[in-house]
Amino acid sequence: MQKIVRGKLCRTRGRIYMCETMLEKALHRRDEKLINRAIIMPNLFGVTSKLIKQYVISAKKLIMEVLNEAHVANELTEAMLVGSVPLLRDAIARAEAAHMSYLKELRDAKRMLNEILHLRAVLSSIEG
Repeated sequence: MQKIVRGKLCRTRGRIYMCETMLEKALHRRDEKLINRAIIMPNLFGVTSKLIKQYVISAKKLIMEVLNEAHVANELTEAMLVGSVPLLRDAIARAEAAHMSYLKELRDAKRMLNEILHLRAVLSSIEG
């Protein structure tokens, strides 16, 4: 009987460890699909711990952040494709308001806006 109980406890600890490490890796990589899969794993295995609960809460918040980041990056990309100064300014303002200065698209949009404004200044000085 003791052998069966020890085996059950070891399998449960192993599943808890596996879920915790998967959640930790998902939070580190910031990949939406991996995070969703990691959130589901504890329910599939039927395990829980205080750490898993905290990881799941953090993962749910991170999913919203990742989705928001993707939305802002998409807006910046669309504004760069159109090349409109007001669209670029609005998209840049939204990205900066969301504190996403680490986005590559934001740096590219700022550079493009500066180039457009510089070209307009050169053209106006030539015409004027």
